Amino acid sequence: MRKLKDLYSKYKQLSKKKRIQIIISASLTVLCMISFPVAAWFANYQKTGGMIKVNAPTVLTIGAGADDVSDMINLSNIDVEQTVDGDRITEGKYVFAVKGKYLSSYDLQISRTTNIPFTYEIYRVSVIDSLTGVTDTEKLASLSKGFGTTDKNVKDTLINNHYSIAEYESSEGIKYYYPFLKYEDAGNMGTFVNGTYLNDKGEPIIGNGEKVLGSSTFHAHNYDTYNNVNEYVEPLYWQKKEISVNDAGRVDANFTDYYVLRILWTEDFKNTKETDMIYITARRHWE
Repeated sequence: MRKLKDLYSKYKQLSKKKRIQIIISASLTVLCMISFPVAAWFANYQKTGGMIKVNAPTVLTIGAGADDVSDMINLSNIDVEQTVDGDRITEGKYVFAVKGKYLSSYDLQISRTTNIPFTYEIYRVSVIDSLTGVTDTEKLASLSKGFGTTDKNVKDTLINNHYSIAEYESSEGIKYYYPFLKYEDAGNMGTFVNGTYLNDKGEPIIGNGEKVLGSSTFHAHNYDTYNNVNEYVEPLYWQKKEISVNDAGRVDANFTDYYVLRILWTEDFKNTKETDMIYITARRHWE
């Protein structure tokens, strides 16, 4: 304590100019003691940051046709008693899309209840680079990316070339035509998405209209230990894994993959008040 008093006494005896110089020198010394370690820390982590690869966040959403939002996917207007020229209509075709960025493949999943014995099938919209009777490259540009067409003449040409067409009216009132090859066409799989059940039969269609007794695999996730569940309410889960995006060579590019949900029924169907729920989801594929 005495030494501190002596130092303070000598400090008071100094001129004002000398005292200011001492204060500045002491402040700079403290500042250097703080700044050098901080600068070294930042320099070290800057080098580390240059060596660590930062993955961009995956972007993945479900949309409707014509790049519309998913709210435009409407299955509420199915009329199973509709006729055209006296013939019953026994199927409906609905367009949806998987949109994303920063990935090369994804898993497509569907869950649904089974109150109505519909048959559900999923088809990928065909990617068409050439078409007999169409030489206009601008008209083929959209088809070559699996985006469909708004040209009625091209639509008719697609039908003449044995493609099926799913029609979609956009939020702006424009009609889009999406071509695909049905499961039964030419005796092959066409553009059919051949997924498998996660909790039921591994058949090549999502559902076949029979009564489905839900598996216990996912029962507990929905109902815990409750077992008195209506058999038609127990959901089916279907999945197709590792679907490559149309532009898989550029994982940083925005992509839109269009699909057709094909719903089939028989001529003896009636418009009743039964209701089903169907969920379409997509997630990034993980090894």
